Amino acid sequence: MKLPSTRLLVVVIVALVLVIIGIVAFGVTSSNKNTGPIPTPVVEEPSLNISVQDVEAKDDLTDATYSRTRGMFYVSSVDESLLYVINPDTGKIDSTIQTPNPSRLLFSADESVLYTTDGEIVRKLSTATFDTEVEVKVSKGTYAMALTNDNKYLFVVNEYTDSVAILNPDTLVAIKYIAVERRPVDVAMSADGQYAFVANYDSGSITKIALSNLTVVGTIQELGRPVKLITYTPQDLILVLDEYGGQIIALRSDNNEVVGTIEAVHYPSDFSLDTDNNRIYVASYTDGEIGVVDIAMERVVKVVPLNSSLGKVAGLNIVIYAPGKNLLLATNTNYGEIKLVGIK
Repeated sequence: MKLPSTRLLVVVIVALVLVIIGIVAFGVTSSNKNTGPIPTPVVEEPSLNISVQDVEAKDDLTDATYSRTRGMFYVSSVDESLLYVINPDTGKIDSTIQTPNPSRLLFSADESVLYTTDGEIVRKLSTATFDTEVEVKVSKGTYAMALTNDNKYLFVVNEYTDSVAILNPDTLVAIKYIAVERRPVDVAMSADGQYAFVANYDSGSITKIALSNLTVVGTIQELGRPVKLITYTPQDLILVLDEYGGQIIALRSDNNEVVGTIEAVHYPSDFSLDTDNNRIYVASYTDGEIGVVDIAMERVVKVVPLNSSLGKVAGLNIVIYAPGKNLLLATNTNYGEIKLVGIK
């Protein structure tokens, strides 16, 4: 019997090695199939200087907003039925305002009115005294709100009845209820004032409503798990924060076209637009950090960890930018922590 030549043995060995490499590669690829997107490595912008300051901790922080006329942050605590007024210059709580169960907050354009929701009731507060002027029971799961650009309508989403209530902003009388898809969680207006966009979390879709006649004119599908919406005025876009994909989706408000995506952070819970520096700040609920997105570069250029006294913890649920101050407010709802983040 003839033994195989040395050359033949080499060929056989090489072939076997290639087969093994192919099997291993296929196994690695297959094992990654349903793990979600792999984040692009962050190439950090070295010129960004970050400072983090702790503010007195409070329980069950559900929302926050910034008042341009007063130069103050307002943070809501449902458990304590309080608003915490935080001075960004001192980094301390300036005062507190007693008001029933303020789950979500929205200032009117001139900031003469503050609207709050508590899951069923919408309240209208005069900011002269912060007393309740009007309150109306709307539905169940009544949380996120938005005013139309002309202040003609107040839109309120109802998570548990899959609907949007359209109210008179002065009287809070319901003008119309519109059915949307499953579990609406946020609403935003197009920059041109023609449409309202409603993010439906469970359906992974956005419902588009014409403001001219208050009717549904379209549904945009396959948007992951949309949790928050922002109006981006320079290009008349609606920015969609996709919780599942960990990304920001840019959507044209006129023709519903997706014009781009930006990978952000893992399990994002909130984002805030900084038009001073052309950035978006994205909070990661699970990782307790903020991703700084450079809009022109279309990528994260800095990751800011917001560790608590217990180390890295989940629960980062709100991030709000204060225009003109290069300052963010972030809250951790699980641990009742408030942090001010300076970014220069």
